[in-house]
Amino acid sequence: MKKRITILVVMVLLFQSALMPVFANHQPSREEINEMIEEVALQKQIPPVILKAVAWKESRKNQFLNGKPFIHAGNQGIMQINEVHNSRLDREALLYDTRYNIEVGADVLLSRWFFDGIATVGDRDPDVLENWYFALWGYNGWLGRNNPVDRNGNTYQDGVFELIRTRYDVPVSNLGWNQVPSGVRTPRGFNVSNPDSLSRGHLLFFQPGDRVEAAPEDLWLLEAPVEPHTGWAPGGSQLRVVSDARLEDGAYWYQLESLQNGSEGWARGIDLIPVAVAEMDENDAFTSMNGATEEEQIGEPDAPEEPEEPTFQDMIDHPAQEAVERLSAAGIVSGTARDKYDPDRPMTRQELAVVFEKAFDLDEEAAGLQPEGIPEDWDKVSDWAQDSLETALAHRIITGHPDGTIRPTDHATREQGLMMLVKALELELEEDSEREPSYGDAHRLSDWAVPAVNLLIEWEILEASEETNLNPGRALTRAEMAILLDRIKQQGLME
Repeated sequence: MKKRITILVVMVLLFQSALMPVFANHQPSREEINEMIEEVALQKQIPPVILKAVAWKESRKNQFLNGKPFIHAGNQGIMQINEVHNSRLDREALLYDTRYNIEVGADVLLSRWFFDGIATVGDRDPDVLENWYFALWGYNGWLGRNNPVDRNGNTYQDGVFELIRTRYDVPVSNLGWNQVPSGVRTPRGFNVSNPDSLSRGHLLFFQPGDRVEAAPEDLWLLEAPVEPHTGWAPGGSQLRVVSDARLEDGAYWYQLESLQNGSEGWARGIDLIPVAVAEMDENDAFTSMNGATEEEQIGEPDAPEEPEEPTFQDMIDHPAQEAVERLSAAGIVSGTARDKYDPDRPMTRQELAVVFEKAFDLDEEAAGLQPEGIPEDWDKVSDWAQDSLETALAHRIITGHPDGTIRPTDHATREQGLMMLVKALELELEEDSEREPSYGDAHRLSDWAVPAVNLLIEWEILEASEETNLNPGRALTRAEMAILLDRIKQQGLME
């Protein structure tokens, strides 16, 4: 059986483009430029809206103007790069290769983010837009004219924030300018507290079980974040993520296992290229689940029908194609674009809430959060998900974390998704979690997930055997949830 690789974000060509630029006096479309910026930003662990706003402020996103490379005051291309940034850059590629110019701009911004002794905001979480204030100052040069106290907020970085608000409709907050010393040119060694309201940057977070590629030529694996190294992985080799993200020293770190030499250790997300959210092979429990029930598989075959035009072009020949088509026709799932479903993208908690509300016709009258029950991070819930998430919270399908947050944009693991599914089905969970399900990796299941998995096996929604692995810590994809919901629907467990 041919292995199917579940692609999270295909960005291996991101680095190849820097090596093989296509030189042409051609201005990419706005959509193409935004896609390039999005891909580069996610790989570099920069909030995409930050990089988009910088590109707009620098050049209005123009790599070319009137058929010639856009050059202003010696600065080149969409990100307005010059020799001060790096004298060893490929000058030809800066002029003619839009993606390369964006990559260099992203690297310049990152160098300012990690600048030695730079002033910081809050806890230096790169997933908070407001925390990029001083890095943006540095992108324009450590100039005295960008001190907000001396210029009453009329600075380069405040202009970028204003673009984020007005052009991209993201409510980024201003910093308390009175915390910045007057007359400072290169802001070093002080910390500005976070404003009362923060905006998330929507970085790409890896999950346990994801596969990534080592971006540097030699990726050193550290004993712990910011500690001495204990191993290494060759550039281009693949590693498995074995931990959740950990914020340390202005970066998100992950514990990794090299698939090439077995080395283990920690590395920053900016040194990793996403490869696959899961490797689906013969031993994965979800591989054989195509959504068809036993009754459908037995009996006389139906007469051949004229094939219908697929709703989603990226579902053609995908194992979940039929499941997604049926659920789409029932109004339970929808695409991410007109003809795109993104089957292999991990599902967030808020996306699951929306799907469960549609699938199980949840009683909305039970919803309605009391002031004391509003999660601490409710402002991070997307507008389109708020009603569904309220309903899911009221039905206890999704529950908050001990710190009072709901973490709506976090990816759900398989075991988390299966537990939510049991709650949505209103199946009664057993209290005893001692009986492990018959999976080869049952020992990896969290204790709290064992009763839910056993129940789904009992109801023949899941299939289990010692030869298959559930991979409970792996991110649950849109296709996998569609397969589960379709099986439930075919068995008549949906109203």
